[in-house]
Amino acid sequence: MTLASILTESRKRQQLASNPAASAWVSASAGTGKTKVLTDRVLRLMLDGTPPQRILCLT
Repeated sequence: MTLASILTESRKRQQLASNPAASAWVSASAGTGKTKVLTDRVLRLMLDGTPPQRILCLT
């Protein structure tokens, strides 16, 4: 894989993980930004009007 293809794949996965209409499973090594993805997703859901009691986060 080239660096460009790795970055493209990474961007695609980030977009999928941030889609508020879909459930998401994020699995990666330590220090790769999983918690950042999770908190960004929760923020997006809440800004879009999702009640907090409808959000489940497991780490």
